[in-house]
Amino acid sequence: MAKSDPDIIKRAIIKAGIILFMALTASIILGIVISSLNNMKNIEELLESKRPSLPSKVFDRNGNEITEFYSDEKRELVNLDLIPEYLVQALIAWEDASFYQHHGFNPLAIMRAAFNNLRGFPISGASTITQQLANVLFFNKEFTIERKIKELWVAFQLEKKYTKNEILTLYLNHVHLGAGLNGVQAASQFYFKKNVQNISYAEAASLITLISNPTLYSFIKFPQNHKAKQKEVMNKMVRNGIISDLDSEKSFNDFWLNWQEREDSARGAFFNRNDKAPFFSDWILNILEEKLPKGINVFKDGLKIYTTLDLEHQEYAQKLMDAVLEKQQKIYEEYSKRNYNIIHNQFMDALSLMGLTYSLENIQIGVSRIKSQGKVKYRKEINAPLNLTSQIFNIDSLLSVTENYFNQKEKSANELMTQVQGAFIVIENQTGQILTMIGGKVFDPNHRFNFAMQSRRQPGSTFKPLIYSAALDSQMFTAATMINDAETVFTFDSDDPDDWYTPANYGGYYHGLVNFRKALKSSLNIPACRIFYEIGKNNEYRVPIDWAAKLLDLNAQEDIDSRFSKEISTVLGTGSVSPIEMVKAFSVFANQGQRRYPNSIIKVVDRDGNVIYSPWKELEKYYRDNRNRLQVINDNNAFIMTDILKGTVHDTDGYLYPHKEKMLENGKVFPDVEMAAKTGTSQNFGDTWLIGYSPEITTGAWVGFKEYGVTLGFNQSAVQVLGPTWLEFMRKSHIGKEELRFKKPSGLRVVEICRKSGKRPSPHCSDYDVYYEYFIPGTTPDEETQCHVCQYEQEKNEESMNNFTQIFESSQINGFDDQIFGDDVIVDPTLLIRDNSDVTLDKNILDINLFDDDLSFNFDDEVIVDDRVSDETTDSHSVKPVNKTETNNTNENTTDKTSSEPVAQAITQPDTTSD
Repeated sequence: MAKSDPDIIKRAIIKAGIILFMALTASIILGIVISSLNNMKNIEELLESKRPSLPSKVFDRNGNEITEFYSDEKRELVNLDLIPEYLVQALIAWEDASFYQHHGFNPLAIMRAAFNNLRGFPISGASTITQQLANVLFFNKEFTIERKIKELWVAFQLEKKYTKNEILTLYLNHVHLGAGLNGVQAASQFYFKKNVQNISYAEAASLITLISNPTLYSFIKFPQNHKAKQKEVMNKMVRNGIISDLDSEKSFNDFWLNWQEREDSARGAFFNRNDKAPFFSDWILNILEEKLPKGINVFKDGLKIYTTLDLEHQEYAQKLMDAVLEKQQKIYEEYSKRNYNIIHNQFMDALSLMGLTYSLENIQIGVSRIKSQGKVKYRKEINAPLNLTSQIFNIDSLLSVTENYFNQKEKSANELMTQVQGAFIVIENQTGQILTMIGGKVFDPNHRFNFAMQSRRQPGSTFKPLIYSAALDSQMFTAATMINDAETVFTFDSDDPDDWYTPANYGGYYHGLVNFRKALKSSLNIPACRIFYEIGKNNEYRVPIDWAAKLLDLNAQEDIDSRFSKEISTVLGTGSVSPIEMVKAFSVFANQGQRRYPNSIIKVVDRDGNVIYSPWKELEKYYRDNRNRLQVINDNNAFIMTDILKGTVHDTDGYLYPHKEKMLENGKVFPDVEMAAKTGTSQNFGDTWLIGYSPEITTGAWVGFKEYGVTLGFNQSAVQVLGPTWLEFMRKSHIGKEELRFKKPSGLRVVEICRKSGKRPSPHCSDYDVYYEYFIPGTTPDEETQCHVCQYEQEKNEESMNNFTQIFESSQINGFDDQIFGDDVIVDPTLLIRDNSDVTLDKNILDINLFDDDLSFNFDDEVIVDDRVSDETTDSHSVKPVNKTETNNTNENTTDKTSSEPVAQAITQPDTTSD
């Protein structure tokens, strides 16, 4: 013992020296900091001047209130005697065991924290409950030595002014517990739907768990993290004699057995607030949390948030979309049930017999039926105790399964079916301001996914205008260019038919020669594929894809490549885009080629009237200063695209025209406003789109599913699903507006064209065939090259009639005439076109082309298309230059054949449905 005494004394001296040194250092630093606090108010004044929290209000562009973001004052303060003793004791045991012994700080804890900091660890674990209260009341969460010292000084003042129980009361009423909540009473009502005096042991431990880190241990976002930490708290409660081990286990298990029910109420309490546009409010909340100045709390600082939303339009759009989704859900369910019944009633027994006969395990339906019955028994008798076991032993794999069944047990069969989803987004063309946003069928506080802003789906034929715009820019095509719409096979320089690509038009119909305008308005697949091929064949389709990406405002090449394949089927809408991206792209057409960025917040004002965030003012300045940079495409290009897409709404053969006519027949007033639109339906009727615009707004609608591969039902195309809704919204939005027309650029060329050839009309062209077409300067057809199709048709018709007359006159029909009409009747034989079985005609007459539809060749010298190539799924490789002589020599006996021209790459993606 004697030998060890000097060592003990030596170690004690060293420890005392270290403590003295650290105390001296801390004193010096404390003195420096406190000297800088001479102007700091007295703690009494600080507490008295602390302003109460207020909710932030959200307004639309017209000053109408949309919703409130709740403040922490949405609760009642509670006295300490109303808070369960086990909650108070557990808080002290977990956060500050020496609370009743210290005077605001714990020297040993501070030294431990300082030593850890010298070793490179973060400053933590030193704060007492009093220091935490000081931090909650007066400081932010930034971790610095200066802040810790200021916090320590305020803790001193709090200890001087208040008793320990008063400090506990203040703390328990102000501590932050996540989701903008402060105080145990507010948190108890929010998370557990009960007052704090009624919470269980596990619920008390849950609140203490949130104190440690409300984000990391949120049992809304990270329930597994929360559960593990909560268990530690409850174990400490047991070790400190606050509760028994048996009470701890029972309360913990009860808590998690009822978790799903509690989870729904907890999440819904905040997010299912009184909100007239929940998807929009949630969207701007995300922006505010990122962009507001540091230290601003949107939940309690009483902000006034002025947004771009038009609440009147929002509510009308919501009404329309609710009706659409309800209707489509019924159609989908009936379609699904009918298919199930057909399979179950007609094929189930046969498949089961085959499975048993040939030992095919995958189709032994009888076994499946037994399994189905077993699932019912499992849910009713086994799931509950198994869930309890998984909770007790923390078996995650079992836990996920059992919780899924708990989630489903109270739901009806229809509620468990896949739900039809929808999105609706409207922006103002000149500003990009978002006027309407519907992000889904129902706002889900558990999974706040916004289909309007976040989903990426196949756009179908709504993608075609982006490629047609690229074709106009290339100057290889004009709105009058003739394209052959006929069955096409793309061989890709391969002799193997498996490598070929054979697209098809929707419905399997082909139209022969059509012009560029007609091809887009009628959404023909073959011309679209031909166009895509022609402008992309020499650049791996980079030109059309990059042009589309530019309109969509996609800049990262990796992102572009991941969304759009370098394949001809891309033009049919097999890529992936979001509704807001498509609306942004179409607004470029509406806005004379100018880009505008979707934005949702005008300004944010604090409770004192100071503007603390004004994004619209900054964006408006950017628009003014960068007009040239924002000119995405030529204004002539934009106008021609708009003029073509107007046909969807205003031409008698436009897809939306029948819906418009029906509105007028029903007595609805349709404003004198020009509108342009494009419909699109993906393969198997999985996604339906309608994107369109007026001179003022661009509106996009989508209906489909969250899951891929699900169908809305046979023939549920965008025209049927979204046509009436889109038109009605646009009609309602423009009621009372004066005449609105798309602005025509000054440099645009207007030329008379024959629709049969795409060339200047000749004297042989009828008034019906002649129309005025728009051209980008430099692409106008040559005045000297006139239409010769009409003259050729005229000559062929005359020749056909002459041949017919000659054949008729040479036949032995005079006696027949005499018997029927008598000697005094003179009959013009050219009028006898009725079918008479007694009349024998020369079989050669069957080879005569009497009608325009028999002509399927192209006389356009600039763009001559091989009519052997099918037009429905055109690959640019299937387009072959044909000289005029060859065409004229073969036109009378034209047959569509597979193009044999080599092509570079096989396309195997399925076709998309076009509207």
